[in-house]
Amino acid sequence: MEGPSTRATRTPSPPHQAAQLPDITDTSTPPVDIGNILATSSSTTKGPSEGILTLHDDPSAVADICFVHGLMGDRVGTWTAEGESEPWPKALLPALLGKVRILTYGYNGGVLSNSPRTGQSPADRAANNLLIDLTMERIAGNASSRPLILVAHSLGGIICKRAVLMSYDNANSHLQGVYMSLKAIMFIGNPHKGLKTSGWASIFTSLLGISAIPKDYHLSDLDSHSMLPEVTQERFKALIEDQRDRDRPIVTQSFFEETLAGKIGLTISKESATLPGNELIPINTSHKDMVRFNSVHDAGYQKIANVLQLWISESEDIRNTQPQADGSNNDSLQTGRSLNRDRLSRRMFIFPPSVRAPVQRPPSPLEIADVPTERPSRFRPCYIMCSIMVLVVIGSGGLGIYYTVQFDRMGDGFTAASWIVAIGAMALAGPMARHYPHCSCWRPKTPYYHAMHRTSTLPVS
Repeated sequence: MEGPSTRATRTPSPPHQAAQLPDITDTSTPPVDIGNILATSSSTTKGPSEGILTLHDDPSAVADICFVHGLMGDRVGTWTAEGESEPWPKALLPALLGKVRILTYGYNGGVLSNSPRTGQSPADRAANNLLIDLTMERIAGNASSRPLILVAHSLGGIICKRAVLMSYDNANSHLQGVYMSLKAIMFIGNPHKGLKTSGWASIFTSLLGISAIPKDYHLSDLDSHSMLPEVTQERFKALIEDQRDRDRPIVTQSFFEETLAGKIGLTISKESATLPGNELIPINTSHKDMVRFNSVHDAGYQKIANVLQLWISESEDIRNTQPQADGSNNDSLQTGRSLNRDRLSRRMFIFPPSVRAPVQRPPSPLEIADVPTERPSRFRPCYIMCSIMVLVVIGSGGLGIYYTVQFDRMGDGFTAASWIVAIGAMALAGPMARHYPHCSCWRPKTPYYHAMHRTSTLPVS
C-alpha cells in the first residue's frame, strides 16, 4: 500500500531469470547481526502489545503459525471480534488444527505517529523486528527447522514479504531459518500492487472513523524510502519462482474483501489484492472485520480455517513419511541455496548495509560422485584374448574336419582328427581358465562410474 514506484525490471540470469533491483543505500539503518540480537532485544523498549506472543502450543507441534496484523492493528485486538474475550486463532483454531503452535506478532501499528521522522521506514523496522523476534522465539523453543506458516492482514503482508527477503539475503545461518522453513503465506486484504498517498489516507480514515488525517501525522513517510509494494512484489515473486524450480515451493493464498467501507468504498480493491498465480477467495465483510470471527460458523472463518487445515495436514504427512534431515542434508541445502543465489538480486532495496551488500564468502564445494556415464572408448582389452581363443577354436575344429576327411581315405582318419582337437583344447585351457572369470565381452554391459573433483564456483574474498 504505497505511493508511486518504479517497477523493477527482470533481466535474464543464466540459467533462469532473476529480479534485479536498483541499489539504494540507506546508511542510517543498523545491520542485522545474530551477535547483536540478544542485546538489541533487551535494549529495545517495546510496548505491551509488541513482539511475539504464544496463543497456543502443542508439545508435538508439526508447524508454527504466526499471525501478523496490519495498520493501526494489535497482535491480539486485530484478531478479536467484538464481544469476544479471546482472539479467534486462540479460541477456535487449536481444536481444528491440533498439533500446531500458534503465535501472533505485534509491532507499532500506529506508524503515522507524530514522532520525528527517521531514516528508516515503518515497514523496515517492523520487518526487521519480525525476523529477529521470530528467529529467537523458534530457537528458544528448539523449533528452528519446524515448518512455518505466516498469516498476514493488510500491511502485515508487506512486512512478511520484507522479512522473508531479509532472511533470504542474510549471511547468518540463524536468520536464514525463517526463509528455509517457510512453507506457506496467507495474505488477507494485502495490497500487492500498492496505493498512492490518497489510498493510504482512505485506509486510515476508514480504520479510524475520522474524516481527515491530522497534519502532524507524516503520511508521506509511507511513500518514501522502501515502502514500495510493487518492488517488494517483484523480488518476492522471483523468490517464489526460485523455490518452485528447486522443488521447495512456498504456497500462497490471497483473500479480498467484498463489503464497502462506508462512503469510501473498498479499502483494498480486488485488483490490488491479486497475487499472480493465485485464485482469490472473497470474504464478504469489510477490511477491518475480515479477520474477526465470533464462531466456527462464520463463513470467513471457514474459508481461512480450511486452507490452514490443508497446509497443516500436508506438513504432518511430510513429517510422517520423511526422516528428519541430518546435518549433511542441511549442508547440501545451504550449498544449493548459495549456488542459486544469483537468481535473486543480492543488493537489497531497503535493508541494512550488512544485508544489502553482496555476500562474498567461500562457497560450499559441490561434489558429484557416482555419475553414470559411458566409457570413452568402445574398445575393451579382453577383445584381443577372446579373439585369439575364437580363432584357435575355429582353426582347430576346421583342421580336425579337414584331416579327418583326408586321413579317412587312408583308414586312419579318427586318430589324426583326435590329436588335432586335443592340441587345440590344450592350447585354450590355460588362457580360458585365467581370462574367463574377468571377461565381460559376452555379458551385459554394466554402467561405468567415475567421480568428479570438487569445484569452486563462486569467488572467494
